Formats: sequence, structure tokens, C-alpha cells
Amino acid sequence: MDRRGRTKPEEEMSEVEKLQAENRILKAKLKRKELENLFLKKLDEIVAYVIGDSNNNPLVHETFEKAVVMNPDAHPIFHSDRGFQYTSRFFHQKLIDHGMTQSMSRVGKCIDNGPKEGFWGILKRERYYKRKFTSREELVKMITDYIDYYNNKRYQRRLGVLTPTEKHQQYMKAA
Repeated sequence: MDRRGRTKPEEEMSEVEKLQAENRILKAKLKRKELENLFLKKLDEIVAYVIGDSNNNPLVHETFEKAVVMNPDAHPIFHSDRGFQYTSRFFHQKLIDHGMTQSMSRVGKCIDNGPKEGFWGILKRERYYKRKFTSREELVKMITDYIDYYNNKRYQRRLGVLTPTEKHQQYMKAA
């Protein structure tokens, strides 16, 4: 590439420039592959949840502690949105204490939290819309049953036609 951003034809490139161009291409492919692997490692598996009446700090902290207790040796990248629950120093210290790295996309770019947003969209489409719930208990039971179904019985094409639990088990055997 010259200083104007124009890509030189290969026949005009020196050997060094050809190697640099090839290196850029390989780095881009590697980066893309790393992102694919990272996405597969997330697996979209619900590992812990707590159902509450409001989205507040105690709800987030209780869910986080439950996930840590259920997966004590895991040190994942923690993906979230930019809600106040996740941006506090107290919560950031919890992540550090458990050997986790926090990941948040920029405002308006929900890439990191996209899989969870997608999960809620699927749940609403498959079990919530066009249905009336007569009590909180009925709604909570539907959510609890759906999370079990989603993790253990709902096959997903992008996971190789496996459930999230099956994909996780397959990943753990390979690791």
C-alpha cells in the first residue's frame, strides 16, 4: 500500500512489501478465526440465573455468585451491557477477585451482549408473545422451564445441531 492508501499491484511490490501484505492477510484471517472460536466458546449456554422483580445490584450480584459457585474453576470473559450494575467499581472488583475479564461494547453496539439479547428475543418469540400469564408464578415457571429446554433440548444449527449443554460437553472433552 502506498501513502495514499492505494494497494499496489503485486508486480510493483518488492519482496518485503509482498511479505508484509501476506502477513496482513494472515493476521486478518487469524483474528477472524479467534473471534469465531471465542463465539463458539461462549456457547450461548445459560449457566446461572436469578429471577427478580427489578434489575438491580442485588439481582446481578446474586446471579454472579450463583454462577461462580456452580463453575468454580471457570475464568471466562464476562460479557455485559453498560448497565450501572456492571460498571461499578464494586462489581469490577468481584470480576478481578474471580479471575475474570470484563468485556463491554461501546454504547449502541451490543456485540458483546448480543447472544444474551438474542436468547431473550427467542424466549419471547417462542413462549411469551401471544400468551397471557395469570400470575407471576406462571411466568416464572415458563422462564425456568424454557431455560432448561434451551440448554438441554433445543438443538441449534450454529452449534453443529447440538444443544448448548452437548456443545459444552464436547468442548470440555476436547480441551
